[in-house]
Amino acid sequence: MLFLFGLRQIGGHSASGIASKFTLSVWIDPLDAHNLYAGTTSSGVFRSTDGGASWTLLGGASPASLINAIAVEPGGNVVHAASGGGVWSYQFRAFESRIALVAPADGATIVNGASLSTTISDFTLDCATTGTSGSGRGHWRIDVDGALDATGCSASEMRLTKTYATGAHRITVSLRNPDDTELSPPATSSANVTIATPPPRRRSGRK
Repeated sequence: MLFLFGLRQIGGHSASGIASKFTLSVWIDPLDAHNLYAGTTSSGVFRSTDGGASWTLLGGASPASLINAIAVEPGGNVVHAASGGGVWSYQFRAFESRIALVAPADGATIVNGASLSTTISDFTLDCATTGTSGSGRGHWRIDVDGALDATGCSASEMRLTKTYATGAHRITVSLRNPDDTELSPPATSSANVTIATPPPRRRSGRK
């Protein structure tokens, strides 16, 4: 005999991301009850990894029609959602903790010394404030000469243009955990560059 001791709301108006959405179907991970999927009547499929405290919409092309059923393949990397318009599948890409400093190139001399464009790529972050970068959560960071220069979060390649003093500099980009600690193993990329002052222009005049 089973006894019902009480009900607990895990979605709706009290949960971020899925507030005010009408839910038609739910899937609960049999191995980890913190992983939930909810199919709505008109807003696609939402995912929660914290037992329903917060929800994130899956995909950028979620079906607008109601989600009748949800099925998740073993391992949790593929989610199938049945709607009035057919079956939709969501593929989760494995996060690789790596980052590449595309520009400037190591050893480069920048003569137009007013500004320097730093381009980093080869990373994926979901900009969450909890969890670890090993799960795709965290932020990128740029250090110049060992000191923090900039930090932020992007979903893919980004470019940042700033002004640096004339001289030699070492630029390091890295992926960080949400609390700004270093990943293990570290994900970094560096380059040594020189900001040079352009030569003065010669004045031309009539003699």
